[in-house]
Amino acid sequence: MKIPLRAVLFDWGDTLFHAPHAPEVIVSFARSSGVTVSDERARQMWDEIWTIGKTPEEIAKGRDLSPEAHRRVWMDLFARLDRVVPGVSRALYDRVMDPHSWVPYADTRATLEAVRARGLRVGVVSNVPADLRPVFAKHGLDRLVDSYTHSFEVGAEKPSPAIFLAAAKSLGVKPSETLMVGDHADGHHISQFPPRSIPTTRHRESCSRHPQSCRGGGQSRGERCSPRRSRRKDAQRGIGERAQPATP
Repeated sequence: MKIPLRAVLFDWGDTLFHAPHAPEVIVSFARSSGVTVSDERARQMWDEIWTIGKTPEEIAKGRDLSPEAHRRVWMDLFARLDRVVPGVSRALYDRVMDPHSWVPYADTRATLEAVRARGLRVGVVSNVPADLRPVFAKHGLDRLVDSYTHSFEVGAEKPSPAIFLAAAKSLGVKPSETLMVGDHADGHHISQFPPRSIPTTRHRESCSRHPQSCRGGGQSRGERCSPRRSRRKDAQRGIGERAQPATP
């Protein structure tokens, strides 16, 4: 017997919103410091450091449980780039990691509207040290979200079941009645909890803006890098399939 789906939980960073200008910050800061860094090299530097930041080892450092921990852990990671451009770590943190500087993907509004049009409740679940409500309100997306569950408020980070339980409770639904949509299955172990969850095929802004830097993997680069193809189709696929809960 299939369990009815009543709500969809969305990750925030690299799923609904992205940081659009990190490579530009690296290039600009390098230039002001008398160091030459090409656009391509800056994108490589950012992609490498951002990928490391998504690993279970980095996530386990508790960086999203408080603003202080967030700054300390990310600054330690960004400091690796100081070997190429001295001092760029501070510029990256101050200018890129502020949630208010992030912007929604082109299909974020359409995706949230499509989910709500199906009569489903929408929750945002994020490992983040700041309240995201003003960020959504800034872009006129707040009316499309029913609840926000932040790691710093709950005192737990994904993949801990505690944050998903809190999200389900905030929406007035059972965990088994939810679908989780996120960008990083390995890091969040989303196949374990909540019962129904799917990773997006979303690539970061650097990929959609610079498809030549993507890797095909059997698909045309333009097709794989398309923002609209990624999360919206993934979410609709998961909703439409009404998948059975995973076996623990």
